[in-house]
Amino acid sequence: MRRLGLGLIPWVGAILLWYAVRWSGFVNASLIPAPHQVAAKFVELLTKEGLLIDIFASTRRVFFGVSLGILVAVPVGFLLGWYRPARTFADPMINFFRALPPIALIPLVIVYFGVDELAKLVILFYASFFSGVIVMYEGVSQITPLYIRVAQTLGANQAEIFRKVIIPLTVPHILTALRGSRLG
Repeated sequence: MRRLGLGLIPWVGAILLWYAVRWSGFVNASLIPAPHQVAAKFVELLTKEGLLIDIFASTRRVFFGVSLGILVAVPVGFLLGWYRPARTFADPMINFFRALPPIALIPLVIVYFGVDELAKLVILFYASFFSGVIVMYEGVSQITPLYIRVAQTLGANQAEIFRKVIIPLTVPHILTALRGSRLG
């Protein structure tokens, strides 16, 4: 019970501060709605205007866009980290595009894809793809060569090394790519 009370104190303080700023007169009251007005509007949106449907649509969109971006980024990151010629070829282009924030591409995406669902998925894909490629590329390239030499000494071919050494050592990086995928 004490822990719950300690957890609620900052929220109660924030709401009290909110009321104080509203009633202080320093800011026009029409610019800052009262917390009880915001709560009433939230309940109205939740019940009458389909806020839950909108939340579901946004969540689904983010899930598909980020999942697709990571799904494509993992093999590309493996390829760039594992094969030096691929890295030499693609590295300048990858670094160029990853430096562009996804929000800066929104006007171009609107021109080419419109404002429908596809445009939103393209932005999400872009954001997650480049961050995922970088994480995977770094993960594969940082694998200690000793593991690869030991596997070769034990008679493993390239496919076995990739499947039994590289993939298990990069699972933490795949999870980091999933966790780190964000929009900016």
